[in-house]
Amino acid sequence: MTGINFDRNIRKETAMFPACVERLAGTLAVGLHLNKACAECLAGIAIGAAESKSALLSKLAARIPGNATTTSKFRRLQDVFCEVLLDVNAVAALLMGCIGKLTNEPLTLALDRTTWETRRNDVNILVPSVCLGDVRRR
Repeated sequence: MTGINFDRNIRKETAMFPACVERLAGTLAVGLHLNKACAECLAGIAIGAAESKSALLSKLAARIPGNATTTSKFRRLQDVFCEVLLDVNAVAALLMGCIGKLTNEPLTLALDRTTWETRRNDVNILVPSVCLGDVRRR
């Protein structure tokens, strides 16, 4: 992915994605029962969003490697979100399994609900998050 600085002596990269994306894609494919292409796309989105500090598909599309145009990559990202149905129980189990291996700190579930108003309808979104450690306001 463009924008990510990888030490090529430490991390072996494939022709398509850096090693970290390949490892995450493998975990997603197994944990969420996804095909390789979909898992690689979601892994690229996750790594790209963390690296760019943005969730805008246009910015993420620009970070996907390959010879396709940014417009084509943008459509690919849109297709993933339109066509892939994730099992929420599998997502929760995967996330909690990964987080549980990383820390012994207490975990707190945080929920955020928001409504996006579009031209044709309102979209209600519930975002669950897991917070590490003490999250009380001081």
